Amino acid sequence: MSSCREYARLAGNTPPVLPMTRGPNISWLRRVRSGDNQTRFPACTCFALANWLEVMDGDDISDAEAVKVWDDKRRQLGRLPDSGLMVPEAFDGAIEAGWFKPTSRIVAKRNVADVMARQPVIAVFGITKGWSNPKPENGCLDHSDEANAMIEGYHCVLLTGILVDLHGTVIPDGPWAQIEQSWGGDHGYKGLVTLNNRLFTQQCCEIWEIIR
Repeated sequence: MSSCREYARLAGNTPPVLPMTRGPNISWLRRVRSGDNQTRFPACTCFALANWLEVMDGDDISDAEAVKVWDDKRRQLGRLPDSGLMVPEAFDGAIEAGWFKPTSRIVAKRNVADVMARQPVIAVFGITKGWSNPKPENGCLDHSDEANAMIEGYHCVLLTGILVDLHGTVIPDGPWAQIEQSWGGDHGYKGLVTLNNRLFTQQCCEIWEIIR
């Protein structure tokens, strides 16, 4: 991480960045660096925070750094090696690692579009088999009722966009959420996945905004 960039962040002088917008469409994709891979570690909350910093500040945080923040915090909390972290716990670990200044905070929110207009959104989903094999050509999750009949676990990701129309043509079943994953560049479309509003409403259980 650049020492100059870190100094600017700690001093509160990081220049503001804005998403691409067109009508109701909001996208941070031009700043996303997809392809992170948490492998066997349940460190998704730390990867989502690292991806947020990559988008907002242009930081380059390695997979190993994200795993270390998770591992340090779960040890501090006395958790087993197969235990994940809640979003506020991971954020505390990120502050302790110097990713954010000590006065930063993370706040639970309700309105995705409102937060997305200012920053990408940390989100937690109850995931299903439908997340396992998204289409490689566009990252679309399996939306079938069969694939989404049962929640198999919880997963934290970075919401990077909301897409309502494409070149002025309304997309059916929208708005569609665009997500940066942490399951490697071979997952979905180069590490990115999408889901429609119905699935988003059913499976998204937390959204968070970072305040610095």
